[in-house]
Amino acid sequence: MYPTDDEGARVPTWGLIVEETGGLRDRRWEAFPLGDFEGTREEAMARLLERAKTHRPEHPRIAKRRTIYETIDGYIVFVKGATETFHLRFSVAELVHDSASQKR
Repeated sequence: MYPTDDEGARVPTWGLIVEETGGLRDRRWEAFPLGDFEGTREEAMARLLERAKTHRPEHPRIAKRRTIYETIDGYIVFVKGATETFHLRFSVAELVHDSASQKR
């Protein structure tokens, strides 16, 4: 299931995930996959930081300021809008199972 490098060592697949506020009247917390990344955890974190810097969340519509804090498994991002500040959580998580990749 896991990809390997040229020497046969397992290369982990990391999910890049964002959690953010969605909806208009009935706001809700939602998680979305930003994609998968094969490589080291450090490489996945670097790719995730780039996404944290450039991701355009649903709220606020117009960002005035973005601050990013690193956590053990990703980043917490605060985005200040015209009237409110919203937060997003960006995480890396190692893929440990995918039913679509099961051999039959």
